[in-house]
Amino acid sequence: DEAGYRYQASADISDFPLSVITSSIELPSGLDPGGRIDGKVIADIDSSGISLSGEVLPKEVRMSLSPYGVGLALGEVPILFKDMRVLLNDMPLYGIDSTRLLINGFFDIGNMYADITANSAAFKPTALARNDSLPFYGNLEAGINAMISGPADSLTIHSDIDVLPVTDITYIIDDKNSANAKASGTLAMDITPEGDIRANGIIGIIGGEIRYSPQYYPLEPFQISKDSYIRFDGDITNPILGITATQPAKATVKTSGVSRQVDFTVGLILFQKQKYRSGVRYKTPLPIYIKAPAIA
Repeated sequence: DEAGYRYQASADISDFPLSVITSSIELPSGLDPGGRIDGKVIADIDSSGISLSGEVLPKEVRMSLSPYGVGLALGEVPILFKDMRVLLNDMPLYGIDSTRLLINGFFDIGNMYADITANSAAFKPTALARNDSLPFYGNLEAGINAMISGPADSLTIHSDIDVLPVTDITYIIDDKNSANAKASGTLAMDITPEGDIRANGIIGIIGGEIRYSPQYYPLEPFQISKDSYIRFDGDITNPILGITATQPAKATVKTSGVSRQVDFTVGLILFQKQKYRSGVRYKTPLPIYIKAPAIA
């Protein structure tokens, strides 16, 4: 009786390349997974459809996200199959320094649909090395509550990010000038299927300095003001910078033939010029008898 047919097939998997699976999924731009899987999957086929059961074990599964230098490793914890769904139960995703995200949720194979969460109280995705692709480097650590959802060919990622005070980033202003800052704050971030990254929120600057050299003058440290911030209103490459820095200064001036020493404060403002590029200008006019160094 064809209406009551039932078949069963099984597959033993050994060192199966993950790239074979991910090649059929439209991943966000820049996301590059790799590694292998072992395991056994059983398919029960009858007149009502197909049901899968079994489990697979990730082996050296890693993924990178360029150009941000993010490199992640999946823990070797079994992934379960049940009723055409891939089930993730506290699957660890490791960053650096043994920090990890715990991943939960499912991927529906029949409908090619994902509903996955990733959470961590303190996660370090990368130690950003200085390179030519990005104008910043340093250490980032954050609490993360993320959701990955949608059809496989148009996944979206939403994440609430709590930037922790141990974060320490250096931003290159040009070849010789830089701003180093310790930061803390919250962001809501979205990654579209096309790989665009949008962010909203404010990161407060809790310490740091701008090392700046006006034209023909030596490099000097300016202390960043405690009320400084970086605000994101969408495009992550075009933040609004509310960063000021000051340095006490002295000068000898001569009035009516008498020389005297004057104490004053030099203030700088860091501002966004274009994508990934910043500029510097003086915050307040200097005393009229002090000539300002030229801005490079």
